[in-house]
Amino acid sequence: MTEAVAALVAYCFDELAAHRIEALIHPDNAASIRLVGAPGLSLRGRTRCATAGASAGATLSVMMYAHCPAGPDATAERALCRRYYDE
Repeated sequence: MTEAVAALVAYCFDELAAHRIEALIHPDNAASIRLVGAPGLSLRGRTRCATAGASAGATLSVMMYAHCPAGPDATAERALCRRYYDE
């Protein structure tokens, strides 16, 4: 599974020209947290999202992981990611 996620991240940056990749993961989902760490996604913060599940109107905390690419514009991309997630 790690190889599949790494391939997906590479495809998003190389073929789709994505500027950032995000993953929202429940804090108790340790397997997914380990999985996104392998291709370089790092924790950017925790957020509370509204959800419409069995408990309509309840809020759910999620951990936000993101990856900004390396390269000539990496410093600017990382600064953009930090601004985006710190707000």
